[in-house]
Amino acid sequence: MRQVKRTWAAMVVSVAALGLVGVANGQAGIDDPVAYWNFEDADCAFSNLVTSSSFHDATVLFGQPAVGVADGAAGIVGNALILDGTSAFRLPYHHDNLGRSFTIALWYWQQTQDTRQCLFQSHDNYTISYETTDGNRDVFSCHAGQVWAGDVKTGLQTWIHIAHTFSTVGNTVTLTVYSNGVQVVTKSGVAADTMFDLYGVRGLHVGAYRSATEAAGGRCFKGMIDELALWDRALSAAEVQAVYARGADGEALAFTPKALPSITLAPGQLAYRMRVDAGQPDGMFWNGWLSNGGTASLGGVWDTARAEVPVGGTMPDTAGHDEGPFDAEKLAQTRLRIPMAADSALKQLPQGDFTLEAWFRTTSTGPNVLFGTYPGTGGGAVNLQLEAWSQAMLYWSTNTATTSECVQVLPSWDLRGRDGNWHHLAGVRSDTNAYLYMDGVLIGSNTWTHGKFDLGGDYLYIGQDGRQNWGLFDGEIGTARVWARALSADEVAGVAANCAPGFGVVARDGLLAEYAPYEPFNAFSERGGWRVPLSPLLRQVTQTNYTFEVMFRTTDSGRGILLGNYHGWLAAISNFELAENNQFRLVTANSRGEGVTAWSGAVTGTRDGNWHRAAAVRRDGKLYLYMDGVQRGNAATETLGPYALAGSYLGLGKDFRASGQVPLNGDLGATRIWNRALTADEIADLPNNVPAAGLIAQYAPFPTNTLQTAGFPGSYFLRSMSAGTNSAMLCFTGLPRHTKIDLGMILAQLESLDPATEDDRFIIRLDGVEILRVGLGPDQGGQSQVHSLELFGVNEDVQLIKDTLTQGGQDLFCGGGNVLYKDHVYDLAQLEALQGIPHTADTLVLELIATHNYAGE
Repeated sequence: MRQVKRTWAAMVVSVAALGLVGVANGQAGIDDPVAYWNFEDADCAFSNLVTSSSFHDATVLFGQPAVGVADGAAGIVGNALILDGTSAFRLPYHHDNLGRSFTIALWYWQQTQDTRQCLFQSHDNYTISYETTDGNRDVFSCHAGQVWAGDVKTGLQTWIHIAHTFSTVGNTVTLTVYSNGVQVVTKSGVAADTMFDLYGVRGLHVGAYRSATEAAGGRCFKGMIDELALWDRALSAAEVQAVYARGADGEALAFTPKALPSITLAPGQLAYRMRVDAGQPDGMFWNGWLSNGGTASLGGVWDTARAEVPVGGTMPDTAGHDEGPFDAEKLAQTRLRIPMAADSALKQLPQGDFTLEAWFRTTSTGPNVLFGTYPGTGGGAVNLQLEAWSQAMLYWSTNTATTSECVQVLPSWDLRGRDGNWHHLAGVRSDTNAYLYMDGVLIGSNTWTHGKFDLGGDYLYIGQDGRQNWGLFDGEIGTARVWARALSADEVAGVAANCAPGFGVVARDGLLAEYAPYEPFNAFSERGGWRVPLSPLLRQVTQTNYTFEVMFRTTDSGRGILLGNYHGWLAAISNFELAENNQFRLVTANSRGEGVTAWSGAVTGTRDGNWHRAAAVRRDGKLYLYMDGVQRGNAATETLGPYALAGSYLGLGKDFRASGQVPLNGDLGATRIWNRALTADEIADLPNNVPAAGLIAQYAPFPTNTLQTAGFPGSYFLRSMSAGTNSAMLCFTGLPRHTKIDLGMILAQLESLDPATEDDRFIIRLDGVEILRVGLGPDQGGQSQVHSLELFGVNEDVQLIKDTLTQGGQDLFCGGGNVLYKDHVYDLAQLEALQGIPHTADTLVLELIATHNYAGE
């Protein structure tokens, strides 16, 4: 038998957790099922009467189920579905669209008990199950999360109503089973994370057990079923009794047909920010396609600690000056403007000594303004900027002068700051002298003869000057500060060495304004975990008190890194890790190599495969460790002083030792970093409340060795799994001013795609223009992994797609079947051709198209 093809093009449509617009349970009582089959009409026996589509209807698993009534029997409500022991069907409902509290109910009439028979069972595992055993063929066993809940003994050749309700509160699932309206089984205490995250409810087989692909060995049910319904909530005992009574009176269930849901862009939100109106739309699911959660790691994870300030929004000033705050308005991704009121300290900045300094990274060798007021003509200007030809400049001009002065130099090759890494530029006016520093090194100076003056214009700009269209910063600006005093050479060197003001050699005296317009500190996939580029703000976390929090689950009793930057030397590090003998520890060392390690002592029960929450806190000269909200071990005295983390990256689930690596052999969950010490009470309350104050980096739950979130926290997928052409269109309007767009999505090839022999393809169109056409296969059965690739209408080397592979070469699909195909998952954000696509219009239409020839499950 030919394996039925499942072709699913999958696109992540949310970076942050997807906001679902909830649908109320609807009508009072029982007339609100999300799915219902009455098996009355043979022409549409498997159509979901509530919402019918290829993503909502049942499909025949094998055999030929028939509509009618068995010989010598009577129906319960008109016709029924006859299952003769050689046929079964599948419901396309997962915990993705049912939720974690739901109900399945139906009537059944069993013909014989001569074989082991299954009435229904979830596809991968017996997470949900109602099945007999070889030893007790007259008894149906009930399971929840593969935990036996109890048995139900029923008779032959009589109609019986069965209902399973699953109620989830927190991490606990309770299964209640009713037979003919009477409660007969209750099982509570089933772990929800085990039931849904580990095992999953990924489709339901009706009339056969979970792995059945044909009648032989399929544990097929012999008899009839009728009035099959699903609710996305746990019905109460009274409601189950009402469902039973309706059928017992020969009445069909009432229901309200629902239109196919749709996807819309949320107002004011752009790429990756979507919501779902009126429930989940066709083909949009959680990651239920993954078999056993997948394996290995996939893609990057996004920092969600700070909500991105929208264009037109406010970038806060954190200096704390008495005349402040001087909050800035965001003009564009790297550009701010700060209002300067008359007679304000900002307006009068050049009346005395001052310092402008900022962290930045860029590869542009042209002019890039960091601070500026220069309007093109007129005076009262001060600009700190990178100049053309890799120069740097501090420029000033009075309101009345006809000439200007500046410090303009071409630094040595190693102090030009145009390599894409973080660098620091500072301009200082000290009495009658002006100085320019790059990365803490003096690169130029000049005499200041213009005396005192006020800045012209109404705004001080960051990332541009008053000309609005010249020197727009092309890159990223990090911490930017304005000082109403001249920093000394040692202080500038200290700031450039990641000494945060207020710690070490730099006091906060005279700090007038401070901004941190960093882009999110996103993490990138790397063998064994993830790496986060160490921005100045992250690197400086060890300057003072700090807190690390990591959720994890593992069954490995050995070592495993939770978070750290150890690079082979015990210098300028902070490593948080699991250790042998059920311990965990925080290993710290300053830049002089002086180190302190805090140990937890043995904490049993943390390697049991369940989620646990570990925290490490540096609090006023001591290191504290916590597990699941409770302090473990004794606090370690720590007098290392302020220091900056060494290396280029902070590791999640790993560090950067050259040999003997010990990545976490398990899953990472929520991972957070604060630049302050959380209190013991705050740590104990972390499961309920995550303090926003001081939170500088946060990564939503992501498994380190599974595809559960496919690299994007809170991700949903658009699935193509029907024969012919399947497409989704996203229409963006009111886009802000821009010159280019980047496309990023996860694309999964699952099962028996045939690009070579049947022209199966995945296509992306942008404003009607085809920008990608690719033929993906299973690298099996004569089908190559990548058969062909066209980019912007031009044939390209298929290796370009292969280089974006994040996992592949094994079976990932949970759909089962008698043939296991090699599946592959690609991260198209790594395809360079889809980044930086020229685009300036305020509208954009993105089409995702998949074509294939055989229908899937």
